[in-house]
Amino acid sequence: MIRLFALMALVIATASYGMSRDERVNAIAYRLQTRGAKLCPASSPQPSFFLRDVHSRVVDAVVPGSPAAEAGLRPGDAITTVAGVPADDAHAVDLLDSAFAKGRIQLGLSDGRALNFSAETGCGFSISVDHGGGLDAWADGKAVALTAKMVDFTHDDDELALIIAHELSHNIFGHKAQLDARHV
Repeated sequence: MIRLFALMALVIATASYGMSRDERVNAIAYRLQTRGAKLCPASSPQPSFFLRDVHSRVVDAVVPGSPAAEAGLRPGDAITTVAGVPADDAHAVDLLDSAFAKGRIQLGLSDGRALNFSAETGCGFSISVDHGGGLDAWADGKAVALTAKMVDFTHDDDELALIIAHELSHNIFGHKAQLDARHV
């Protein structure tokens, strides 16, 4: 299965010049997790866009080619409603989590546009960039993390996709639980 994920990584990585580390990792991880969902022990709806922070309703990044992108969501858009419920900075994340869990996202934006799109299902692992530390990547059974140095070390998105796929494979195979059971 590791080889399968590695091959998928090479096939679905796309050039992401001009994107931040987090945007590159999110875009590649999104495609790996949604295209490899059948390989995963647990799946969940995958967010196809990200807010500036947990206390914001402004879109920071949209995964290229995702349902959110195809619906017309863009970085900088301010969300005013989620499924008809007013979204303020304090509650936008909770409303979006609920919408993604239902699999259907209905957004009202500050410029008057209304967007509707579905959430794609993918592996239920979170993936993040650790902005400290050295050259490293790891999986803990529930999440995958790469250091910023590891992201910068990769020459292109194919290499980055291979690292993310490798770490996802550790979670899919339950390697951490196996090691914990043997007290390693």
